[in-house]
Amino acid sequence: MTMFKINIDGKEIEAPKGSNLLEVARQNGIDIPTLCHDPRLEPFGSCRLCLVEVDGARGPVQSCGTTVFDGMVVKTNTEKTQALRRTALELLLAEHNGDCLAPCQMTCPAHIDIQGFVALIANDQVKEANKLIKETLPLPGSVGRVCPRFCEKECRRQLVDEPIQICWLKRYAGDNDLVDGEPFVPQPKPDTGKKIAVIGGGPAGLSAAYYLALEGHQITIFEARGGLGGFTRYGIPEYRLPKAELDKEIKLITDLCKDVQLNKTLGQDFTIDSLKEQGFDAIFIGIGAWSNTKLKVEGEDMEGVTSGIEFLEKVTDDKNIAVPARVAVIGGGNTAMDACRTAVRLGSKEVSCIYRRSRSEMPANPHEVHQAEEEGVKFELLTAPVGFVGENGKATGIKCVKMVLGEPDASGRRRPVPVEGSDFVVAADMVILAVGQSPDVSGLGDKVGLNRWKCVDVNPKTMQTHVPGVFSAGDCQTGAATVVEAIGGARKAAVAINQYLNGEPVIGLAEPFNVARGKSVKEVDPAYLGEREKLAKAEIPTLSAEKRKSNFLEYELGFSAEAAKNEAMRCLSCSCLDVNTCKLRKYSTDFKADLNKLGTGEYQHPILTDHPFITRDPNKCILCANCVRICNEVMDVTALGLVNRGSETVVLPTLMKPLAETKCESCGQCISTCPTGALLNKPGLSKPGPFITEAVASACVNCSIGCEINVNVIGNQVVEITSPINSINDGNLCKKGTFAYSDIYSADRLTSPKVAKNGALADVGWDEALKAAAQTLQEVKGSAAVLVSPKYTNEEISLAAKLGSTLGGAFGTVPVANGAILKTNGKSASYDDIVNSNLIVAVNVDLAADFPIVAQKVRKALGRGVKLALVGTGNDKFASLASNKFASAGDAKELGSMVKDAGNAVVLVSADSISKADLDLVNGLAGAKVIALSAAGNIKGQLDAGIKVEAGDYDKLLADINSGAVKGLLILGDTSEIDARLFKNGVKTVVVATAAGNVPAQASVVLPGATFIESLGSFVNSEGRVRKAVQAIMPPSGKDNQQILKELAASLS
Repeated sequence: MTMFKINIDGKEIEAPKGSNLLEVARQNGIDIPTLCHDPRLEPFGSCRLCLVEVDGARGPVQSCGTTVFDGMVVKTNTEKTQALRRTALELLLAEHNGDCLAPCQMTCPAHIDIQGFVALIANDQVKEANKLIKETLPLPGSVGRVCPRFCEKECRRQLVDEPIQICWLKRYAGDNDLVDGEPFVPQPKPDTGKKIAVIGGGPAGLSAAYYLALEGHQITIFEARGGLGGFTRYGIPEYRLPKAELDKEIKLITDLCKDVQLNKTLGQDFTIDSLKEQGFDAIFIGIGAWSNTKLKVEGEDMEGVTSGIEFLEKVTDDKNIAVPARVAVIGGGNTAMDACRTAVRLGSKEVSCIYRRSRSEMPANPHEVHQAEEEGVKFELLTAPVGFVGENGKATGIKCVKMVLGEPDASGRRRPVPVEGSDFVVAADMVILAVGQSPDVSGLGDKVGLNRWKCVDVNPKTMQTHVPGVFSAGDCQTGAATVVEAIGGARKAAVAINQYLNGEPVIGLAEPFNVARGKSVKEVDPAYLGEREKLAKAEIPTLSAEKRKSNFLEYELGFSAEAAKNEAMRCLSCSCLDVNTCKLRKYSTDFKADLNKLGTGEYQHPILTDHPFITRDPNKCILCANCVRICNEVMDVTALGLVNRGSETVVLPTLMKPLAETKCESCGQCISTCPTGALLNKPGLSKPGPFITEAVASACVNCSIGCEINVNVIGNQVVEITSPINSINDGNLCKKGTFAYSDIYSADRLTSPKVAKNGALADVGWDEALKAAAQTLQEVKGSAAVLVSPKYTNEEISLAAKLGSTLGGAFGTVPVANGAILKTNGKSASYDDIVNSNLIVAVNVDLAADFPIVAQKVRKALGRGVKLALVGTGNDKFASLASNKFASAGDAKELGSMVKDAGNAVVLVSADSISKADLDLVNGLAGAKVIALSAAGNIKGQLDAGIKVEAGDYDKLLADINSGAVKGLLILGDTSEIDARLFKNGVKTVVVATAAGNVPAQASVVLPGATFIESLGSFVNSEGRVRKAVQAIMPPSGKDNQQILKELAASLS
């Protein structure tokens, strides 16, 4: 082989003559961006992202269509190529319509993957939901109770009916994680030896501590008060946030820290400088905003006038403090509502809330305002305090003036204007000011800079102050805000601190490219949602006002599992399900594509869900035509095509039919080659993601080819099955490989054992079922048989064979015509031999219909000029491509000489249907390599274990059942393989199956089995290679097949 020396980005490389430049770069760890290149297809060059500069070329060239030459010098990442790629991306985005992320996530200050965790709750994976939330928010139960629901205001479900109850679902996930005594705590990275001081133990400080501790740093928290939690402890009442629940979540954080020092105040007990002197490598400031904002009116210093935060903090420490009969609260935010409702609970008979704007302008959560009103709080709206009245230095009332709303101010709210002559007095024995808070920065000294609002000044991307190594977030940096905003800022700071400590450029949290159908829900065209059923939202169980207003017990009681699942199912799944792997988004991020230049496309096409396994969204299509080409060139199906011209071009099925009504084989190849979210699989889950999955490398056992697969899972559920490009099947899969896994979620999936009782199968526990199974088989020992599925692993088959030797014999559930063809005595071929052969002989096997992955290998070989000879019927798709066709084995007398002349021939046969004449023909083809294919995946493993797999053996078993010679059966198999003819003549049966399906009612015992995705072991494919089956998820019953067989064997003995 001639090798060329080339240079790519300064790296000297040797590459075979005729090699594709883009592939050579990939093989040598150099990533040239591309949206349209797929090694399974001939280069097409439609996206123009793979442009590179080659010395001597007239201009940039497409690397996907360029062949290497000796002495070639290539530059892949120049200013010119970056600019060209950016322009190419912006042109593609100008026709692209969709949402990278759901609007709820985009709106959330903590950037929680809301659609992801809601989907996990819908899929009964609540632990995984909590894990996902904690990636960006460490206090889900607490924040779920008190969050002001920014996300719900942008929830597009309101275009149909009402927003999703996102925050209650977040609370449900957080609370659920704490009930079983095994809360989720991520494994921290190894100790870095770096020390970080976190000043302030509120939501910001706790969050910074959590994320930095997980990075392996040593965290010490300094808190001025006697308890951690900050505003969540001292500013939010017990009835909204029980401190016992808060403490559980805080403990999970402090357990990760090196030290927690309470009652330590910045500026009194330590300073920024003293912390540095103690050896702290970085400092985080999260001291909150605890100074009350003054009204600056006459009489404000009278006795009986206090601040909202001071009042709530006192009640936190002592819930029995006395309050007078008349209490007035000034302000319209959540703190004001908390103060009003707390005063009610402490026994005040008349509580008034004074607010200078109208109810619709109140910043408090409308939910809180409504509940305060239910509890008897009176609202004096459009009322502004202008002073206080009192006697003997003690306040007795508030001087007020009526207001009207004028023009909007800087906040967008209409400015209140006094009404002349409207003065009046609101009587009150206690006045609580809740008009805002500001940070107390006196302890910072002059080291850390402040902004014009007297808050800590930081770089908004990195949260770093003017002092290197000192960072800040939360209310002391933003001014008084919300818990979720403090947490979002703290996580940004934690990322930057980690970069600082690791010696990396301090750039802060990465901001991936995002495109949206509208900046707010008001800008979104509801047409893209199509017809949606209106579903009432789940209401949180709530104590009545009468029951709750006299105590501090939590009154909103949380969702049940059923209510949470139902509410989660209402989610519209707005985010692109391909967001985590979309190449268009990745490269738009990498090359800083600018949406302001050309904009984005408009919604033009309905989202198509007319196929059982595939969803199509033409609005996201970039017209690379990969799906059309792979369907045609690799699968030889032509179910898809390009319709119209120019900007009107769209990919549609043949004759614009529903995809399921075309020749589509449901292989999913179109999905595998799509670079965007235009083509997606429909997972067999209640609710799709998007999910960041774990890829479990395994192999498919749905036929004997043994394709390499990645089982992509989240938690204990399969999201999709894909295949690596560099595999024996070249990344290609058929329908069974791609979608057969969805059976694990079928409605009749067996999840618990059953035993016959009173003429019907009844659910029982494992101990009772195994005992009953052993007793049943003992009764027929010596006159029973074991039938085992070829989808079982070698290890499972071996256990079955041992049971068979005890009970009376072992048989395959899927008999083959002639097992002898599977024993090729060293003549077995590999799949690569097909492509590299000079002659392929297919004997009575319909490759395209039954073994499409091998059919692809044959097509590839034919493209090289390899000759094809067909023997027998079938293979209609290859008939026109064959150089020789023989009606039967008897007519194929010249095959022997053809094989001899070829010198490198491969014979393909089906063990399932081969006749004796076909077998004699194949055995007579001296020098040919043979690949015996079977729909029975581990048929070779069964033969090696001594299982009787031939049709004659199976027929004799049926005869013995009918005659009464066989009185009992242990059937281990896929439900679809269970033969009704086995259940005759009163035979006693123990069945291990995955689904109820064909299991007859007269079975004695039914044990829930595991699919191959839920099994660990190995099997032998048609090449004779041992393939590994890796347990990707646990079966729903809790026991895999090996466990069942071992425990059954133990019970029998």
